This record gives sequence, C-alpha cells and structure tokens, in this order.
Amino acid sequence: LTSGVVEFQGLMSHLAASDEPEVDTTRQQLQVFLDVIEAIRTSGVPLPPVLHLANSAAALRFPGTHFTLVRVGIGMYGALDIPEAGALHPAMEMWSEVSLVKRVPAGTAIGYGGTFITDRDSTIATIPVGYADGYRRAFSNRASVLLAGAYCPVVGRVSMDQITVLVPEGMSVKIGDRVVLLGPDTTATVSVHDWARWADTISYEVLTGISGRVRRVYRGSEME
Repeated sequence: LTSGVVEFQGLMSHLAASDEPEVDTTRQQLQVFLDVIEAIRTSGVPLPPVLHLANSAAALRFPGTHFTLVRVGIGMYGALDIPEAGALHPAMEMWSEVSLVKRVPAGTAIGYGGTFITDRDSTIATIPVGYADGYRRAFSNRASVLLAGAYCPVVGRVSMDQITVLVPEGMSVKIGDRVVLLGPDTTATVSVHDWARWADTISYEVLTGISGRVRRVYRGSEME
C-alpha cells in the first residue's frame, strides 16, 4: 500500500491443460486472461508490469501465452512428456551402489511378504535405497535398475531403506558396483517417465518425492 492505494505488481493465472492434445481449453483460458487485461486497461487502473500465464508446456506450444514471464518448472528437469519437448534433456540422475550380493536357491522368498519367489538358483543384489528416499513402494516387482548397462528387475517389495534386484545369469556383480536408479548407463536409460508409469502417476510427483536425505550433487560450469 502506498498512500492508501494498492499497487498491483502482477497478474497471473494457471493453464489446466496446456500439455494435453486438445487445445480448446488453453485457448479459452487465454481469451479469459486477455479479457481481464483489457478490462484493466479500460478501467483506468495501471496495467501490472508482470503478466504471467505460460507453464512449461505452454512455453513450447503456445507462444501467445508468453507475455512478460513464463514458468518452466518441469521443463527445467527435461521431463516434459510432449512431442515439442524433444530438444530437452533430462537434468537429473540418481544412482547408488550394491551393498550385498547373495546366491540363493530356487524357491527362495524375497523381501517382506515374500511377494517374489525365485524359480531357479539366482543371484540377488541388495541396493541401499528405499521409499524413505523417494524410491516408491509402488515400484515393487515392477521397476528395473541398471547394472553395467543391463536392466535388472526389482524383485520383492521396496522397503524403507533398501531394494533387491535379480542379477542376470552370467553377470559378475560385486559390492560397490554402481547402480543407476534414474538416468543413463552406457546405451540404456531409466527415465522419469518409467518411474511415473511404474507408480501409476506423473513425472511431477515422482521427482518432487525424492526425499531430502538423498545427497545432491550439482554439476555445471559454476558448480563442478
């Protein structure tokens, strides 16, 4: 407030369907936003200096929504799942290390509840990551990790602090080997869209669900 007068600094709205194939909803919302801008202009109230409508999808698909600012949340992570996002590259990786390797006989129940039972003599690797880290319980018996570029299925339930994976026959694995949970490894990749599919959710939720106890390492021209 200045001398009892409100000074408007910005006008913003949020697009509900800018990442959907149909465009009518976005065009209707844009028109409402333009109508509000016109109403402000004709009322004699100064137009706010900041006009803000576009999210990541709109920034790529609807140039008419850009105005003075855009907000590219999921776009900064390179995890926007629309055709126009093809030039974006994933900005996040998550990895761990093998903490235990065990050879078990056929018929061994793995993890809480024994939801996976080996059908042959098998090598099981334990990885120290779990749902307390944001590696979701919904990934149980659905997800895969990468060991030396090979997809290894998560078997048994994801627990709070660890997961177990089935090692392909003939692969040599030892304690300390790098395990890619999210991101590329040689020619293979586990994407955030894989995570979302395994958890029956969206990439936004799985990315924001990675907990604060996971150590962050920032890489870039000023942070290496």
